[in-house]
Amino acid sequence: MCDGASPLFRGVPLAVVGGGDTAMEEALFLTKYGSKVYIIHRRDELRASKVMQRRALEHPKIEMVWSSSIVEAYGNEAGKLGGVKVKNVATGKVSDLAVGGLFFAIGHEPASSFLEGQLATDSDGYIATKPGTVETSVPGVFAAGDVQDKKWRQAVTAAGTGCMAALSAEHYLGEHGSALDAAAASLAKAAVASPAKPAAAAAAAASSAGKRERVPA
Repeated sequence: MCDGASPLFRGVPLAVVGGGDTAMEEALFLTKYGSKVYIIHRRDELRASKVMQRRALEHPKIEMVWSSSIVEAYGNEAGKLGGVKVKNVATGKVSDLAVGGLFFAIGHEPASSFLEGQLATDSDGYIATKPGTVETSVPGVFAAGDVQDKKWRQAVTAAGTGCMAALSAEHYLGEHGSALDAAAASLAKAAVASPAKPAAAAAAAASSAGKRERVPA
């Protein structure tokens, strides 16, 4: 959606793919710039909330393309998007839709599954952070970008939280760096002293380092 205000999309017909609140919100936003906005949805009814449906369906610049999916996008002589070919999933008929911009708003799924429960997340999988910070449930671990931003999900907000995370990590290392260095040195020393049993040596070193000062991994 942050690209919608680009001069590239001003005064030209635009298309949004989706049927939820995100799609309705994006289509409404794009009406400020495009000459017309098509909402292409593969079903014959919307999943969006009643309020968002009403706002979109009643807007004079928005037109619904029901029970359809995009099968092809093609360019024009200027090297820009010329339009899309839309297939009706009920009849199989393919029609042409001339648009100068195409936006996908089919929902968001945060890429946090790799954490496997090591950090606290909300019911939708977004990493939980302390309000006003990028601090997670684990000290020394910071989250930035769309994986922890459930509301805005914009490039500029991701860059902002990325900066916050970098500065937070720097401050954390400044406060705990000596203990981390000691733990790393102990692990290296144990590995050299007991090359035949590196795993046991590493565990012993980690245990010893932890007794001196508990520092999150």
